Amino acid sequence: LHDALPIYNPVEWKEITGKVKNIAGTLISKIIIEVQFYDSNNNLLKTKNDSVYDIASSYTKEFMVEYMNTESYYENVDWNNIKFKFTVS
Repeated sequence: LHDALPIYNPVEWKEITGKVKNIAGTLISKIIIEVQFYDSNNNLLKTKNDSVYDIASSYTKEFMVEYMNTESYYENVDWNNIKFKFTVS
């Protein structure tokens, strides 16, 4: 019998952060930020979302999504080819 040693796989992640600004001239109740992750051939691999709420006119709010290396396609992401989609509701 041999002593078993745990296999250590460090968790890595990337944080995608940014700010959205309300230029609508009126209160926005909600903005959904969709972050789109692509590979080097411009194939969409994954999307992740964050939402910000109650943004007064001319104000900004921060958003953030995390993509962990334990999630699908992490190793295939072209980190210089990330796109954003904003939906106001």
